Amino acid sequence: MMDRQGDYELLRLDLGDGRVRPYLKMLNPSVAGMWHVEGVHPDCETVQQVINWRAGDIHQPWTPEVLT
Repeated sequence: MMDRQGDYELLRLDLGDGRVRPYLKMLNPSVAGMWHVEGVHPDCETVQQVINWRAGDIHQPWTPEVLT
């Protein structure tokens, strides 16, 4: 299962150890065309859950503010 939200995409990667783990693929807003992939909590099933988890609680909805 994959989930996409804007410039974020949740990937499921099988690294050959018998587990399929979630990784977040995201576009770097500071460097044009640069993508990053980082491992996230194994319970994350959506991009929103990853954003929540990075803010402190996988189950607490959170949306980052856009700074202008």
